[in-house]
Amino acid sequence: MSSLTLLANYKDQFGDSLKEMTDSSPVFLLFLRHFGCTFCMEAVADVARLRKEMEKGGTRIVFVHMGAEPAAKEFFSRYGVEDCSRISDPDRLLYRQFGLERGNLIQLFGPKNMIRGTQAFLKGARVGRIQGDGLQMPGAFLVFKGEIIKRHIHSFAGDLPDYIGMAKFEIPARA
Repeated sequence: MSSLTLLANYKDQFGDSLKEMTDSSPVFLLFLRHFGCTFCMEAVADVARLRKEMEKGGTRIVFVHMGAEPAAKEFFSRYGVEDCSRISDPDRLLYRQFGLERGNLIQLFGPKNMIRGTQAFLKGARVGRIQGDGLQMPGAFLVFKGEIIKRHIHSFAGDLPDYIGMAKFEIPARA
């Protein structure tokens, strides 16, 4: 587990701080590359499809992105998850606190991404305009009480986490 210090500095579109969210329930944080990323479109569509299963144990889904709120609202509305919390981090400070770096050529354009890109395309994800840092790598985390419980740092842009497995968490009983 890893302790986080900046959570109180980040608020979603409803004004709730990330610290308050993680203090009250497990939070599945999905860090996106940018709204034009094929893999991010696929990831949001996958989370939308798996949402009920992911939220079963009380886990809250929060998306982290680099876009402005009007673009974010439009993007997430396309997938029916506009009511999920989303946090804009255009300076990528939260990305860095979670250890997410900028990708290299292999991580962004290597052979694994070519295969995964074709799969994502066949599922309906398309390539869009870059909105944010096109080199930023994505990641997924489960956070509770300011601690990282589970993490998936993508080894390549099209890497797929086990969304349901990552979201599962039982809140420890109080002694």
